[in-house]
Amino acid sequence: MEIKRIKKQLSAACGCGGVRLALNYYMYCDSLDGREPPCEAIKACEERFHRLLGAWLEGEETEAELLDLRQAVMAEMEKVTSYTDSFQAYEYVLNRLEARFEPGPAGQAEPGTDELTQECMDFITKGKDARTVNERIQLVIAQLPVRLTRQKFFSMVEEGMSVYKGGPAEGLRDMLYILRSQALLMQPKEGTAGYEKLFDFLTAFKKADYRELSREEYGRLSRELGEATECLISRSDSCMQLMDLINDLYLLSIARPQVMVEAGQEQYLKKFLKTLLACAQKGRGMGDEEEDLLYEMEGKQEAYFEQWMQYSLSETALSAADEEEKRLADIYRRVEKLMSGSPFAELEPKRSEKDVADAAMVREALNCLFEEISAVWKDEPRAVVRAVMAGILSSLPVFFSSLEDVREYVRNSLLSCADESERTASARMLRAVMEE
Repeated sequence: MEIKRIKKQLSAACGCGGVRLALNYYMYCDSLDGREPPCEAIKACEERFHRLLGAWLEGEETEAELLDLRQAVMAEMEKVTSYTDSFQAYEYVLNRLEARFEPGPAGQAEPGTDELTQECMDFITKGKDARTVNERIQLVIAQLPVRLTRQKFFSMVEEGMSVYKGGPAEGLRDMLYILRSQALLMQPKEGTAGYEKLFDFLTAFKKADYRELSREEYGRLSRELGEATECLISRSDSCMQLMDLINDLYLLSIARPQVMVEAGQEQYLKKFLKTLLACAQKGRGMGDEEEDLLYEMEGKQEAYFEQWMQYSLSETALSAADEEEKRLADIYRRVEKLMSGSPFAELEPKRSEKDVADAAMVREALNCLFEEISAVWKDEPRAVVRAVMAGILSSLPVFFSSLEDVREYVRNSLLSCADESERTASARMLRAVMEE
């Protein structure tokens, strides 16, 4: 193993992580003036971060506590995600009811099946590359009416998940987590501290009779959906912002002791962070004089990141011969995850007996998923099941073998929807998505 190359990479990561921490912490402090107070759980995590940053600046060991704090924020984000996925399903349902209560402008004809199908295909095929085309296919699928038998739906999921055969088992697990969340298998069962109001909203949506929904009930649910969405966006943003800060401080705590850095540069960084910490503890942003410290960092993050990307190491280069080399290789792998741009990535991936997802593993995982779905969906209204199906199909890797298959799916989805108001609402949603 090339220890010098690893240390060079860790040095670049420290430079990038330090500047990124300073800039993100500056943005955090800048947002303190006039912001709505966070919920108690997020507030407690923020206070722990301030304390740990102060300890790190004083040279104390913070690695274990930062990992614990990271897990706490991940747990909070999981709660936010479970509520978000639930409300997105009910948003789909309400959107399909909109035309029943909110008719379009007088004299405006709704598009026919062939016309709307062609509009969708024009939108899809105007993608500049294969990735954009696939993203547009997923956007269209998410808004189409769903009229599938459960068996047909399961076979489509199977087709989409076939791409994981022969790939990393970790990728399969990540996708299954997304599907379980989309399928409402992770819906909150009770209103935990700080989530009581959101749980009450969710309960109201669960109890609603969507076939006989009145205009008044529709209006009330729409208002509650708007309030819940605003709350969840705020909490999600707070968790993302806090996790970025934790990740960079953790990166510095594990990588900085392994490398040499310019003394003047480190002194400047710590001075800036101490200034920001004082502002954060007072609950205010920075003044003009303090903001002048920011200009010293212009352009440095990009330079460090370019160095990191230029000399990235393969797994072969990390093969270790002794304990010291194994220790450095382990640090490098964790730093690589922290530099990946995925703030909630597991730093120590869960390993199974197989690291590759073979056909048997995929089949077993899907059988378990389908059994869970069948059990939970027994008590769900048809409108909600259709919403969940649309969400899951739009989350899967694109499973169509040709654009003609996409056209056929779009056309059949529109033709099979006999509910005129739902079809009208879907047409409106499709056009709104395509215009954006």
